[in-house]
Amino acid sequence: MAGSLVLCFDFNWINAGRPYAADVWDYDVYSEIGNYAKPVLLMHGDRDGIVPISYAEHAAEVYPDVDYYVIDDGGHGFYGNSLDDAFSHILEYLQKIAIL
Repeated sequence: MAGSLVLCFDFNWINAGRPYAADVWDYDVYSEIGNYAKPVLLMHGDRDGIVPISYAEHAAEVYPDVDYYVIDDGGHGFYGNSLDDAFSHILEYLQKIAIL
């Protein structure tokens, strides 16, 4: 559009525009996840440099049925030993909820 001002920002690997930011500005994710009654597996790396672990801790308090694990030496993605640890929790969880 001629004459329109488009605002974009870069966050790590994401290039997002104003609609992205505007849609999530006042969104309370915790009020939404509290309504989800099915089982949840939640894992968070203790070395995540992108999302503070306090977010996962709060989510673990809000979900009504959650198994929460902190992955030692895990970043925002899991690799090496932290990936093995995550896979172990996933396998155990899927057995617990009778998917495997």
